[in-house]
Amino acid sequence: KIWPANRVAFSTSDVGLEFEAHEYLPGGTCTMAFDNLSMQVVKVGEDDSGLGRWSYITMEGQGGRKITFITAYRICAGPMRGTKTSCRQQSKIINQQEMKQGIPASNIDTNYLRIKFTEDLVTFIKALQAIGHAVILGLDANETPEEAKKANDIKHGSISWLLEQTGLKEVFDARHQTTLDSTTTTPGRFIDRVAVSGIAIQRATLLRANDPAQSDHLGIVVDLDLQYLFTNACSPLVSPSPRKLTSDNSVSVRKYITFIQQQFQVHKIIERCRRLREACDLHEFSAEHRQQLFILDRQVTEILLGAENQCSNKCRMRNIWSPALKKSGQEISYWRQRLSTNGFLSAGTKDLGSRLNLPASVQQTLTIPVCQFYLNIAWKTFNGIKKQAREHRRKFLNERAKEQAAKGNTDIAKAIKQIRHKEQIKSAYTSIRRGYGQSKMGLATLDVPDSISGGRKLITKAEGIHQYLLQRNERHFSQATYTTFGDAGPGFEFIDPANPESDAHIDAMLAGAFEPWESASPYVAEFLRELKCTITTELNTK
Repeated sequence: KIWPANRVAFSTSDVGLEFEAHEYLPGGTCTMAFDNLSMQVVKVGEDDSGLGRWSYITMEGQGGRKITFITAYRICAGPMRGTKTSCRQQSKIINQQEMKQGIPASNIDTNYLRIKFTEDLVTFIKALQAIGHAVILGLDANETPEEAKKANDIKHGSISWLLEQTGLKEVFDARHQTTLDSTTTTPGRFIDRVAVSGIAIQRATLLRANDPAQSDHLGIVVDLDLQYLFTNACSPLVSPSPRKLTSDNSVSVRKYITFIQQQFQVHKIIERCRRLREACDLHEFSAEHRQQLFILDRQVTEILLGAENQCSNKCRMRNIWSPALKKSGQEISYWRQRLSTNGFLSAGTKDLGSRLNLPASVQQTLTIPVCQFYLNIAWKTFNGIKKQAREHRRKFLNERAKEQAAKGNTDIAKAIKQIRHKEQIKSAYTSIRRGYGQSKMGLATLDVPDSISGGRKLITKAEGIHQYLLQRNERHFSQATYTTFGDAGPGFEFIDPANPESDAHIDAMLAGAFEPWESASPYVAEFLRELKCTITTELNTK
């Protein structure tokens, strides 16, 4: 999945170039904020020891309030295993750091690394708490609460010791006053912890296995009170709309400039600017001139925005299509056409109104104010449908899916999936065709043979193109008419349904007893002989 707005913090061990060519390196963590909260992130980072044990994100809200989310991983207990495991990576890095300091390399085991993890993390969390941060810690501890005790005492360096030292509260204990049995698919393995300090917990729960991803660990979800960061409701993230016009599109830029020049000439923008400049130079600039300047500035802005909308085919965003949205858009076109003809009803506009099932009371000559009134209603209807476009789209898909499900052996869910798949393919091919510069356009020129000069000629008028293609298609699709048994062929009279003797001729052909006409070619005679019907099995229909 892709989040347009996100901030991510990773942690990985500084193992140098040894694993540079490998795609997989065990260990490491990731902490991510996306959508609205990503805008509040002021710092991202990781474990500064180079061991890749935790990553963190710090957010800042109103009044300088800060909250830090930490994601940590603690290696398993037991003997050192493997050559690329996290424990081997950490051991190697510590030995390299010791050698750089001139200290003999120590013999490191997993117990040392696990205790060092909790001690370093306690130091990091206390430093955050000292400067007023709320802290949310999520970690794979690889240790159950029972394993953190020895003779009913909390062991130094355990996760329980970490919680005790930092004042962090485990979310299930704080919210539900309970200890989970397991946070993995193995019973009795409560080894993953989420703990908080300085912020209220509203909800905490455990997800089912393999949700939202395949894993032997279960997901833990915590709902926090964001009023700690924001004293009021958090507004949704809004991305700025991209411009429809770009400077690298020479065709659109040329149309853009031409449109502005035309509008400047129609509204006499240059002349009005000149008069205002003269009034200023003569120190006669009055309040009336000031008002004229504001009107001029507003009008120029409208011209520039109108030029951008008129001269680019790009859309800022694609509306979710539905028949209701299409119809409401066509109604706007209808009333615009009525206004362009001063309220009169042309033949084309009347056909559009009939397709839209408009009442007869509006399918007649109307005054301009009435047409403008209906246009305003059409715009309000269109904008209302746009706001509910997703719901209209859902209803449309369900109706089509029910129709398809009724025709074939499928259910509604599969039918909806098939419809969406077809629409995606169509959209993809449209994008490819547009990318290659191929677009469907009307036929403007036709190069045809000239029967008079014997050469070729160009037909450029629409009526001439239509007439030529019509005659050509009539000849092309009527080729079968001139075959032997076609409408104009010599054998048609023997199979003509209007001829009462045609049934006898057809039976004779199937029996192989038909004698062709005198002008029939040898090929026709051979065809008729091969046409003889042979019976291999006689069915008993009684």
